[in-house]
Amino acid sequence: MSGEQGFSPRVVSALGGLLLVALAASLLLSGGGEPDAADAEGASSFSRSAIGHLALYETLKELGRTVVRATRNPLDQLGRKGVLILAEPASAAFDATLKAKLSSAKRVVLILPKRYGFSDPDHVGWIREAIAAPDSDSEASLFALDPQAAVVRREMSALTINALGAAPTVVGGVQLAKSAVLQTQVGNADGALLSLFAQDDRKVFVLADPDPVENHGLAKGDNEAFALALFDAAAGGPGARFVFDETIHGFASSGDAASPLARMLRFPGDILALLAAAAGALLVAATLGRFGPPLPTPRPLRAGKRALVDSIASLIDFGGHHGATLRKYVEATLRDGALLMKAPAGRGDPSRLEELDRLSKARGAKRVPSEIMARARAAGGRDYAALLSAAQDAHAWKQEIAHGAR
Repeated sequence: MSGEQGFSPRVVSALGGLLLVALAASLLLSGGGEPDAADAEGASSFSRSAIGHLALYETLKELGRTVVRATRNPLDQLGRKGVLILAEPASAAFDATLKAKLSSAKRVVLILPKRYGFSDPDHVGWIREAIAAPDSDSEASLFALDPQAAVVRREMSALTINALGAAPTVVGGVQLAKSAVLQTQVGNADGALLSLFAQDDRKVFVLADPDPVENHGLAKGDNEAFALALFDAAAGGPGARFVFDETIHGFASSGDAASPLARMLRFPGDILALLAAAAGALLVAATLGRFGPPLPTPRPLRAGKRALVDSIASLIDFGGHHGATLRKYVEATLRDGALLMKAPAGRGDPSRLEELDRLSKARGAKRVPSEIMARARAAGGRDYAALLSAAQDAHAWKQEIAHGAR
């Protein structure tokens, strides 16, 4: 093929010009600033589906409240009187980012997820159907406030506690939160529809059931008045700025919309630039003779330990077996530590911890294996805070016997 003639220089120039025009048009049409979310059908403030929060966002805006959507650095946009809105975050039980937001913002409205929707292929931005979210997803956001918190689902009954003065309307089953730490603001003996976590100057309002503020429910009964009362209570006074965190729903922008070059270096502009560079390289290659044998096609799928560990972790998280996994981790770590100390056969078994305590003390370890195991066994299956603490101590103990106590 080395003797074959490729494209003429004139054709190459024409194709290159068309490529540059296509790249410029793509950057222009992609726009900047706030992302195009017209087809969003989830629980974001962009979504006009039944489970979305576009109606809530627009209602607050029309009533004179200052509302913004944060698609990057939501904490930086709060200012002095900002209220962070975390509307139905679907996060894992140990989401460090969500925990940091709940602990950093002075005022927060946390709306727990209740259901997930499936997009309707015939109507952009709508959902075809919705299914109930697992209890673990609804409870996950509460762990940063109260590790013992739980959600329950009951038939809607009279609300005997109402500190807002506006009664919400929930059709059918209602989702309630039960916690010894959160203060019930709206609820009854079954649990709290709205609760408050107050610590120092930090206040987190937790709406356990999103129905009253979602698109499908905001116009029912007094739900609009209830939503307004909730957000005004969270604001604590006039002049508040309500920041809807959309990064928890997968929206993100670079904030450099005015600079085409900066946009071209970030997603999705970087993909367009990469495709343009690849197309240019192909144009150049088309004018040259090919030499050497074709390169072998790389494997489409790459396997490895990391992929296997990630898959197992995702399955455990989906199944909700966090407690059992943490307890097994403690046992396995103690057993590994016994092997490191060359304990006699059978004495690395966590059921024979007296000998392990003696060997550990001889190594100068500060932590006691039997106490760690006792805490792990005594903790309930959903006592994640205690189980995680025991797992961390087991890991630290293993480091002590391997490298010496510090």
